[in-house]
Amino acid sequence: MVTHLGIDVGGSFIKFAAVDVGRGVVLGEVRRLVTPPRCTPAQLLAALEEITASYPDCEAVGVAFPAVVRAGVVLTATNIDVSWIGFDLVAAWRERSARKLVLVHDSDAAGIAEMYFGAGHGRGGRIMMLTLGTGIGTTLFTDGHMYGNLELGRLRMGEFEAEQRASARARIERGLGWEAWAHELNSVLAEYHRLLWPDTFIIGGGASEEFEAFSKWLQSPAEIVPARLGNAAGVIGAALMASQRLSL
Repeated sequence: MVTHLGIDVGGSFIKFAAVDVGRGVVLGEVRRLVTPPRCTPAQLLAALEEITASYPDCEAVGVAFPAVVRAGVVLTATNIDVSWIGFDLVAAWRERSARKLVLVHDSDAAGIAEMYFGAGHGRGGRIMMLTLGTGIGTTLFTDGHMYGNLELGRLRMGEFEAEQRASARARIERGLGWEAWAHELNSVLAEYHRLLWPDTFIIGGGASEEFEAFSKWLQSPAEIVPARLGNAAGVIGAALMASQRLSL
């Protein structure tokens, strides 16, 4: 059994667990720390040191992060502190630990977990994973090939961005009931379908746990299915990415 540590940095909590990457199974429980407000690089590095100290047997660390990342460098800062832009987290980690760390966009981590072990497993064609939470995370798979760092939650639709209309946070802030929110989500799905023509939408993020409350109002030419791994998807996907043994 190969075990890696998966860490999912969210707006409210940092979730983490040891993961059996061969089976996509969390070992023990998913634990969490409160995410510091506007979490800075120094604050996250301190949290990573605290977390990893509790998992000395994990071979590598995968970190799912709410930003566009490339080669360990953070390139955007929509819901995090602007000091992250241009920060090389992997290089900074090397100065503190010999253990390998892999940094990945959080929606990509959730998407890869669902493709390996969840709702996307065994599905072909074009699949679009949406994580509905503070924003809308998006990841696209075409016949098993991932196109990450898409940030299509930022796609402008009229006066607002997609995530301002139909994220889980937008539903609460706008005071929308499930039916009204589902119609907003339908508008977003329609725009994504018009541009990308997916065969399947996988609905993930915190909203996936309430899928039965709004799914009867969802409509799309594509099939719409709920994610299966719940809030553990980012943790599992981050650990899987750290293994670097990906072959969909």
